[in-house]
Amino acid sequence: MVKFAELEQPKQVQQHLPVALTAAQAGIPGLQLHPEFITPEQEAALLQHIEQQPWQQLSKRRVQHYGFCFDYSQRGVDAQQRLGPLPEWVQLVVQRMEALPDVLPLDQLTVNEYTPGVGLSAHIDTHSAFSGAILSLSLAGGCIMEFRRPVGSSSSSSAANGSSMTPIAAAGAAAAAAGDGGGDSSSSSAGEAALQQVQVYLPPRALLVMGGESRYAWQHYIPHRKADWVNGQLLPRAARRVSLTFRQVRGRPCACAFPQFCDSQLAPPDSVVERKSHPADSGWMWMLLFMALVYQCCRVEQ
Repeated sequence: MVKFAELEQPKQVQQHLPVALTAAQAGIPGLQLHPEFITPEQEAALLQHIEQQPWQQLSKRRVQHYGFCFDYSQRGVDAQQRLGPLPEWVQLVVQRMEALPDVLPLDQLTVNEYTPGVGLSAHIDTHSAFSGAILSLSLAGGCIMEFRRPVGSSSSSSAANGSSMTPIAAAGAAAAAAGDGGGDSSSSSAGEAALQQVQVYLPPRALLVMGGESRYAWQHYIPHRKADWVNGQLLPRAARRVSLTFRQVRGRPCACAFPQFCDSQLAPPDSVVERKSHPADSGWMWMLLFMALVYQCCRVEQ
């Protein structure tokens, strides 16, 4: 007699991708990684200042906004709604950041607090919302950040040669309006678009700079898990990771060299990112219904 257990298929062994520890290993043009950008004492001082400020609670994490309030449904900001200058306690760090290549004067800061198991859905920050590079400073804990783009997309990337890039098939998870959501979407299935995938480890106190192609043509994503497998070593995530993301608000259309990923160059102005309903839409709907009714009446009369 054959037992049911004998009919079970062997479980698929999970493949761990190589993880880049430097920007050179990642091989994505425009990407910079500066380890130990701040000292442990500076890290502790920043965390102390952050804890003294009010938090906004999202569904899975807490956030703070400075300069301009980030709109998670649009992945951008309203350039006309400024909150004020960046806080004094971050100015010394900002001055050092602005001295780096490709970094423009920074006027927007979002602080995110991640607990184990909480990540970030794959996305490209809206082109028309921000100019220049986007910077992320990690405090209190590290994690893997994954970069993705469609296989064969036109760019000047040399990452396919000797880097941590791996072609995969994956489905991009849409970002929830609250700024959370989406599980690990690295699983593949038939019919899904093939992506290139690069994993980069961000240790505590490291500064990640996404400029050029890495900012405009690659999605970035933090897997939703409690530990990261980094080149043969399992690294549990810290009790919390606090990320400081710095940007420059654009407030005008983008004319970058990556039109296939650019909301300004792909869509008319009133439909950038996610077009909201227009007052005239209902009028057009009724007009179309009226024309369809007239057409049916004419057919009946004939």
